[in-house]
Amino acid sequence: AGFVAWRQLGLAARQEAERDARHNLDRISYSSEWQAQRRVFLKLRSKLQSGEIESAAFAARLIARLDTGAFEEEIQSFRVMMNHYEVISIGIESGAYSGSIYKRFLRGQFKKDWLAMYPTINELRRLDNNPLIFIEAQKLAEAWQIKFNDEHSPNSNAQE
Repeated sequence: AGFVAWRQLGLAARQEAERDARHNLDRISYSSEWQAQRRVFLKLRSKLQSGEIESAAFAARLIARLDTGAFEEEIQSFRVMMNHYEVISIGIESGAYSGSIYKRFLRGQFKKDWLAMYPTINELRRLDNNPLIFIEAQKLAEAWQIKFNDEHSPNSNAQE
């Protein structure tokens, strides 16, 4: 009887995690604030990939907490997006979110974002002497088998 009750609790927890994941994804998908941040982030991603913005310079501004000037919107969107991925990773790892639903919905988007931001994140880690910056997002990339290599560097012509 104890095993059956334990199994029912596990099933209920998974169902709740799936409901929470669907609700959170719906909220994100339709929020105008979220969409505005995402548009700024996509422009930043494009500029980093093309070399218009250098990863090292952008990382230095992030570390210096320089939120004013030319990169103010980009810095804000970078933080919002990367923190979003951190929360997703923690939620999946803790069982609060359904990993399968998030993976199906976000893997392609996250892959493009992670591969574009990886050099900036590594530079942040180096400048701050902190290898744990955005470690949860890295765990998500590893869990979803997304690996950075030289063909994904910002100056590469490789296509996604």
